[in-house]
Amino acid sequence: MKILTDLRTNVRKPRFYFLILVLIVLLFIPFFQTSLYVIHVLILMFFFISYSSSWNLLAYSGQVSFGHAAFLGIGAYATTLFTIQTSLSFLGILMGALVSALVGFLIGLTCVRLREWFLALVTFGFSIIMIALTIEFNWITGGTLGLVVPKLFPTISQYQYYFHYYYVMLALAIFLVFVFYFIIKSKIGLAFAAIRENELEAKATGIDVVKYRLLAFTISAFFTGLTGAFYAHFIGYINHQIYDPSNSFWPIIITVIGGLATIEGPVIGSVLRFFILEFLRMIEPWVRTIGPGMITIYPKVQLLLFGVILVAVIILMPKGISPWLRKYLMLKR
Repeated sequence: MKILTDLRTNVRKPRFYFLILVLIVLLFIPFFQTSLYVIHVLILMFFFISYSSSWNLLAYSGQVSFGHAAFLGIGAYATTLFTIQTSLSFLGILMGALVSALVGFLIGLTCVRLREWFLALVTFGFSIIMIALTIEFNWITGGTLGLVVPKLFPTISQYQYYFHYYYVMLALAIFLVFVFYFIIKSKIGLAFAAIRENELEAKATGIDVVKYRLLAFTISAFFTGLTGAFYAHFIGYINHQIYDPSNSFWPIIITVIGGLATIEGPVIGSVLRFFILEFLRMIEPWVRTIGPGMITIYPKVQLLLFGVILVAVIILMPKGISPWLRKYLMLKR
């Protein structure tokens, strides 16, 4: 009942109509945009919204993972291997999510009792181990050469494929944002928040901290695996690099900049990432004219820029852009 009441309240707010307008624009973009590059970039933006929202659910319960790329990759490899053997792509996507959730549950059984930063280091180590295992068991995973992932829609042209996948990834992003919303508004969400704010007080009120942390870890792993499965079918190829540490740090950077433990944080952070990368792509030809050395260091300049933005947000807006934006809009009223 509380969720329905909150929904009715939000419907009356101006930001609800703004979100509806944004959604309508997103729904019609493929009809007016024929550039495959633009559609490709938007699909990746939806991917990062989904991935970051999955990581954010874990952070909402007061846990930190530095190795979430492990669950992303497990979901991607599980769906690929299942689809290669059965040709059942959509069932393979579900299988990828379930395998990722199972692995997350098993790791959570031993790790959720650890303090935040110890858990972060364990998950980071697990993602590094997955790189080694993927290379070692090359007869299953393809090793460093990787695997070709069957297409989700195999009988259509490349443009139609991008057109269809645009809506698939948009639907996934919207679905996961709503899942996050419904979870945090539920009793489970209240337990997650209580544990995040003060673990001892949560225990004192009768909350089973270990059970709820394990639940958050498993749900987060499930949706990360689900996102990884859809990502694999879109890219069409996977290898050990999907476990790269940078793939673990992107959802952290995006969520911290956008607003940690907020519904809209991953969305704001992903959109900001999209605009920054596009700006850097636009000025890349000019940067290359400075000298031949810029060709090799330019990718590092991109990472440096995101690092500067992250530091600036932490200093000026410790809780991220979303809480600051809410406060600013309230003051404007």
